[in-house]
Amino acid sequence: MIRMNRNIKAIRIFAAALAILWAGIHMTLASIKVPSAFATEIYDPTFGVFAALSILAAMLFIQGMRSYYPAIAALYTFDLLLLIETRVGPAPFLGVKLPVLPSVILTIVLDIILIPVTLGLFKLEPKYEKS
Repeated sequence: MIRMNRNIKAIRIFAAALAILWAGIHMTLASIKVPSAFATEIYDPTFGVFAALSILAAMLFIQGMRSYYPAIAALYTFDLLLLIETRVGPAPFLGVKLPVLPSVILTIVLDIILIPVTLGLFKLEPKYEKS
């Protein structure tokens, strides 16, 4: 049996907990209605898919599926860029800047934490080869 470093396991559990929190925030956002019905039809499923991907990311963290960590980091990077873009410029399908809500600030903080944690796990966690 392969011996796992306790520190890496703790970081993986920490990352999984943050990913679940991140998913919870996006699940609540999936039910928010925006002024445009067309935009609501686009944003609601997008938030739902992001939440599902973050739950999947949490499962991958717990299992130590190292090969998926770059894709997970890309998800959180994409979300961070999208959050910043929609607060600085007009949001797609709405044409206006979105307000900075407490959930947005929390999501930005989680993104900023999850990106380096994910990349750090990718670098620190050993590659296991199948025999």
